[in-house]
Amino acid sequence: MTTEVLGIGLPAQNLKIAEKAGMDVAVPCAACYNRLKGAEFAIREHDETRKQMQDLVEHKFNLKIKIFNLVDLIRNQVELDTIRSKVTNPLKGLKVACYYGCLLVRPAEVVQFDDPEHPVSMDEIMETIDAEPVQWSFKTECCGGSFSLTRDDIVFNLGCV
Repeated sequence: MTTEVLGIGLPAQNLKIAEKAGMDVAVPCAACYNRLKGAEFAIREHDETRKQMQDLVEHKFNLKIKIFNLVDLIRNQVELDTIRSKVTNPLKGLKVACYYGCLLVRPAEVVQFDDPEHPVSMDEIMETIDAEPVQWSFKTECCGGSFSLTRDDIVFNLGCV
């Protein structure tokens, strides 16, 4: 079994649980979302990986469930008009810097969410609740979170810029 296959074992187990329950999944953690979408992508796109994962978790994947990060769920499933109608305390005058990081939007072919270089979903949610999103150059910068256990030197450098 390849290292790639072993690296998606736990996310594949989670996909199995969701499929057996017949439920879509909303993932609050960007790193967890990225790993789950990565497992889904590998299983869908690579026959050998799919076969190995199906053997490992003892489940035949149909990949009919949907996986959402919370921004996607709020922006595209709840929809902005519904959000707007629920606002009781608008955030008028509040300036916000939306941070997507790299894990919500990259790799684009895997996560299939928003523009990987210039995402706008979170900004649109903020505008809907009357906050003012500001443009800033670190909107999609990597925080190093996916390296927190294996390369703390990289995480330290990224976090202390």
